[in-house]
Amino acid sequence: MTKFNKLPNNYITKKEARSLGWTGGSLEPYAPGKSIGGDIFTNREKVLPSASKYIECDIDTNGSDSRGAKRIVYSEDKKIYYTNDHYKTFKQIN
Repeated sequence: MTKFNKLPNNYITKKEARSLGWTGGSLEPYAPGKSIGGDIFTNREKVLPSASKYIECDIDTNGSDSRGAKRIVYSEDKKIYYTNDHYKTFKQIN
């Protein structure tokens, strides 16, 4: 993300996933090898510092039967945060 300013090609947005028939849960039956990523994270609860825009992506989900709770959230100014409890807590990783 920091080098290429975008997610790798194995990520698709929720809109793209829905166009494949996905309605939630595991993406594997609809797009094997793909993960959800590239959608805006709104930071409604203000758990992260203020930023003009945050993008979220699932991690550690390939082959899984759910999307799990692990996410990476990153800002346009290249601050990257990790959560393993579905947005309850974050740790800055860069």
